[in-house]
Amino acid sequence: MANTYMQGIFIVAAVAAGSSMAPAALVAKYDFNDQNATTATDSAGTAQNGTINGGATYAASPVGGAGTNYGLSLDGVNDYVGYINDGTDSTLSQTVSASDKYTIEVFVNNLSANSGAEPLIFGQDFTTVGLTYYNTTGYGYAMGGSNSTFAGGINSGYRHIVVTYDRSLASNELKVYLDGALINQKNFGGAGPDLAPPVTPEFRTGRGGPGDPNSYLSGLIDEIRYYDEALSGGQIAASFSAGPTLIPEPASIGAAAMAMLLAGRRVRKA
Repeated sequence: MANTYMQGIFIVAAVAAGSSMAPAALVAKYDFNDQNATTATDSAGTAQNGTINGGATYAASPVGGAGTNYGLSLDGVNDYVGYINDGTDSTLSQTVSASDKYTIEVFVNNLSANSGAEPLIFGQDFTTVGLTYYNTTGYGYAMGGSNSTFAGGINSGYRHIVVTYDRSLASNELKVYLDGALINQKNFGGAGPDLAPPVTPEFRTGRGGPGDPNSYLSGLIDEIRYYDEALSGGQIAASFSAGPTLIPEPASIGAAAMAMLLAGRRVRKA
């Protein structure tokens, strides 16, 4: 495997839709290889496309397997991605709400942010569910419970990070991995937060949520993956060692399965 990958950052954060959705399903994936000027295409099959704002561009990335691969290059001024959210029933937020587990995965390179900001790498907000960047490091959130930091920072070169949350654990529900190794964990003391974020705000990459709307991220973002399960330490280590496209992925949620998930969620809300 190329040394450029071994220096990379791979972030995983998974969201589980309950025991009926085992094994982990890939809820959304954004590899940016189509270089679409306006759309961050979800290749997981659930059509959770994002809208690219501010004129963000693309740059070559060593992540993603054979061939030429690209990541999304953000300028730290006004570039960001807002993922689909109709204000009432976003699949991304519905999946989180229906579960007590999650995993987000992403590669980043040379991150920075405007002064005093905490923009999202992926998520809704630092008060709900999200993975954020702040002062050369990062934070994983589960309804306001933070877990940090990433040893050595994540602001220089390619790094690989994984954040997982599993409310069913007796302790250390929120975990952070850097380059395949567990480096931090948070014990909420008994049952952790119930993952029931609101259907709004939208999920974002590159910009802060409602609590920090003027913060923007600079750097390269690649291979974002969002799972419905907390991946294990062994899975994360194997993923880092092999590369994100070289090991079998959990099956993507098909259209019919996603429709059933959302229908079930609507029944419970009624």
